[in-house]
Amino acid sequence: MASKNNLIIYSEKEIDYLRNRWKTEDGKDRRRRIIQIMQTGSTEFGDLTVFGDKKDKITEAIPIGKDLRGINIASIEIPNGLNFSRFHFSGAILEAMDHSLSNFSFAHLEYASFNGSILNRTIFKGANMVRTTFVGANMDMAIFAEAVVDGFPLIAHKTFMEDGFRDFSLRYGFIDKKPGFYSMIKLKYKELGRYDEMIPFHILEMRAKRDEKFMIEKEVQKDGKPFIKRYRTPLWFIEKLFFDVCFGYGEKWYRVFFTALVVVFGFSFLYMIEPLRSNWDPNITTTKWIDTIYFSAVNFTNLGSQDWLPNGPLHRLFMGIESISGLFLITLIIVIFTRKMIRE
Repeated sequence: MASKNNLIIYSEKEIDYLRNRWKTEDGKDRRRRIIQIMQTGSTEFGDLTVFGDKKDKITEAIPIGKDLRGINIASIEIPNGLNFSRFHFSGAILEAMDHSLSNFSFAHLEYASFNGSILNRTIFKGANMVRTTFVGANMDMAIFAEAVVDGFPLIAHKTFMEDGFRDFSLRYGFIDKKPGFYSMIKLKYKELGRYDEMIPFHILEMRAKRDEKFMIEKEVQKDGKPFIKRYRTPLWFIEKLFFDVCFGYGEKWYRVFFTALVVVFGFSFLYMIEPLRSNWDPNITTTKWIDTIYFSAVNFTNLGSQDWLPNGPLHRLFMGIESISGLFLITLIIVIFTRKMIRE
């Protein structure tokens, strides 16, 4: 696990470990007693949250009584208005519950799930979220101001407070998929005209959609017990490389510009496989990099070279691929800049 900007990043293996510790006989007993305390309206759990396993820096930094990472209390009835401020619920399953009026201010909710829960007037101010899910949750009048979502803090504005989530279910319906939470934040920033803050959530939404479309789940056996393992398909890597890394999902012009430079420089070396032929004297050829980079640049921009010509079918194949790539990338850069100017 790693800590970044107060967010704690866990691997899937670490999340599984945090959840499995509650499945032991000792863990089950602790969970039962914690639920009993919650049902009395208290959140004073004392040593019940302290496991005797190997300590790390993050575990040692968590105050006694506030480490509920990985706990599964789905569908448990608890009183409204419980104070979970600054608790650690990373990897916890808090689904199908009524958390109305509960206070999760500055809590760590990385990889936690609130799917199907009632979150009326629930406070998430300053909460730390990474891939936290709210599928099917009712978030009427919930407060998300200043929450840090995947490293991006939400602004302290009424749109992320009670007024902004008034009649949420009527205006937006329920979040039906994991990307829906990012989409909701994106739409709120768009309504405010805060496009710079909107862009990161558009990218997070597209990444979440990529995970849903191109990751598959398979049941595998480990130590004689079945568990679900997720696999990335080849299309996942292709979309990540081109749409995310190279193009920034159409929002980061500098990535597209850098990709264009890589294409121009890359093809300049490919043109050195065979010598280019002079347009003025067929007997003059060149493999000098200064000439091939010039030839690549004018071909990428579809201007056409008046000095050097292709010399064989391999050059023509490279020219066709580079010309199409150049047309696409230049158009994309123009679209991104135009959209940015219109927004501003």
